[in-house]
Amino acid sequence: MAYKKKRRNDVEKTDIYQDITNMMLEKLESGVAPWVCEWDRKGGGLPTSFATGSRYKGINRLILMLKGDQEGHVSSTWLTFGAAKKAGGHIKKGEKGITVLKYNKLYKHNNARISEDRASTIKAAGGDVQETLIKGKVGLFNLSQTEGIDNDRNIDEVMTGHKNSDVAKKIKKIAKALGVKVVSSSDCGEAYYSVSKDFIAMPMMESFSSEDAFYSTMLHEIGHSTGAKSRIGREFGKSMSDENYCKEELVAELFSSFMSQELGIKSVLQHENYIVHYAKKLKEDNKAIIDAAGAAEKASAYVLGKLHKYDVTLKKRRDDPSLEM
Repeated sequence: MAYKKKRRNDVEKTDIYQDITNMMLEKLESGVAPWVCEWDRKGGGLPTSFATGSRYKGINRLILMLKGDQEGHVSSTWLTFGAAKKAGGHIKKGEKGITVLKYNKLYKHNNARISEDRASTIKAAGGDVQETLIKGKVGLFNLSQTEGIDNDRNIDEVMTGHKNSDVAKKIKKIAKALGVKVVSSSDCGEAYYSVSKDFIAMPMMESFSSEDAFYSTMLHEIGHSTGAKSRIGREFGKSMSDENYCKEELVAELFSSFMSQELGIKSVLQHENYIVHYAKKLKEDNKAIIDAAGAAEKASAYVLGKLHKYDVTLKKRRDDPSLEM
């Protein structure tokens, strides 16, 4: 039987949904949550596109952080085979890429496919253009897998410490921006978000193993609060056997991980006993982790948007004391 020769530096051709799910299941079944970042990173250490300088989001961020750590890549910058060539370099011989999701827009006018430039021209003239989002995949390589590319501007800055007081201020500001009340007391035995009363209960910081654990836990509960009907609106469920409950816990876990990375703190797994339920969910639905990552990314963007508006309002208030919040 003749086998098709694989191109050098090519990416394995697999079912990306199942591949991502298998990657997560391998970690979960070993008792580890793959989205937990246990090392300190500065914001610049998050997976970033060489071509655009923007950070990867959702499931792609999770994939690149997990695989990058597993394979020992020293850079947080990623690029395609073509981007490396365009930059005057190349991928090192024998290196393997990592498959991530890619979304492309398909434009049509009068049922005929058109280019993005043509679509812009038609829309500017008041014409009708149909847009469809097509989900595909693309292979990415770490900058450390390349040769001939000037990477001075891409050197990762690993954070060896951070100002927890600044983190605390920002998280408190996030809660205020969302309009969710946070109550912390010695009488509180566990952290939780009350859907009916829209508040977060937190044990005292001394109850946690570290300050990062406290902040990461609060972010988890803030993640739940974004699902309130008055905000994004998600179905919560009532117990772990409930599909919506399990999904919501995954969303909150990923939200906490993403926001912890944004703030430069270590994320901490909440509800370690839920790992078996997460694994079961992923086995039943190989798109569950991708959907949850998308929802967590949406929640993160929502929170950062609210935070920005809150900061703008604070500045206006400082400039004009007659204004009220």
